[in-house]
Amino acid sequence: MLVGALLIAATLLLIEAGHVTELSMPEEQPTGTLVGSVRENPDVNDLMTSSLRFNFRFSSGPYELFMLDNRSGDIRTARRVDREQLCPSDLPTPSSTASCSLELDVTVLPLEFYRILKVRIIVEDINDHAPSFPQPRVSLEIKESSPTGTRVPLPAAEDPDVDEFSVQRYELTTSSSVFRLAVSDTPDGGGVRDVWLTLGRRLDREQQQTYSLTITAYDGGTPPKTGSLHIQVLTVVIVINGCSNKRWPRRIWRHLANESEQAYLYTVQWATFSHPLPYGGVRLDGSNLMQ
Repeated sequence: MLVGALLIAATLLLIEAGHVTELSMPEEQPTGTLVGSVRENPDVNDLMTSSLRFNFRFSSGPYELFMLDNRSGDIRTARRVDREQLCPSDLPTPSSTASCSLELDVTVLPLEFYRILKVRIIVEDINDHAPSFPQPRVSLEIKESSPTGTRVPLPAAEDPDVDEFSVQRYELTTSSSVFRLAVSDTPDGGGVRDVWLTLGRRLDREQQQTYSLTITAYDGGTPPKTGSLHIQVLTVVIVINGCSNKRWPRRIWRHLANESEQAYLYTVQWATFSHPLPYGGVRLDGSNLMQ
């Protein structure tokens, strides 16, 4: 009967223990770092007795990251806590502002004071990652006839960190009178979403055939961390030499006719021949393509 009465009392106390102890800590802190104490919870701070004992309700999952002093109620880190591992973002963009938190249950003994305390630990982001591009180098081919203002999309940098520690801005760190950088901000103004290389003036292949550029991405740290993308730009001229449209397969000719609408080429498969071409152009042999 006594045991049954105590269980009923414990159940009532559990229902009444509705306060949540909210603690916060920066990620990547050394083992043993003090996070806070469950004695801050209003459901126990009025129990002025040294007989209270605190224990984690479970031992796996997030509980493995922390250790609890069963007398003082202090919670400390049991290992380094990596926010990006705990709360990975499917789209690591500057607008990824959702907090990363862990929910823990702490039991209070002896039985006459039994209750379950709710603890929420918010893991704060630090600037522990630098921006990086999907690949460090890219090659672009841009037509000499491309008009001023032509934009070529570039791969965006990524940073697992969030908020101000994510990618905030880009710079064309190579001085160039031909190319400019264009960016598109997120709707909330929290950072950069899309990046383009823009033609500031017309290309002239006779003056310069290739350009070497460097784009640098910066996060919002102090000082900022950076990542770079190296770009090799080749100016190309397409010359259809000695061949009318009637001698080309229709599907091939249609592609070439529409080429004037495509300002940049990432992959082009050319035919080869032995004699040089005028204007530094590329000659496409229709007879080879007919095979």
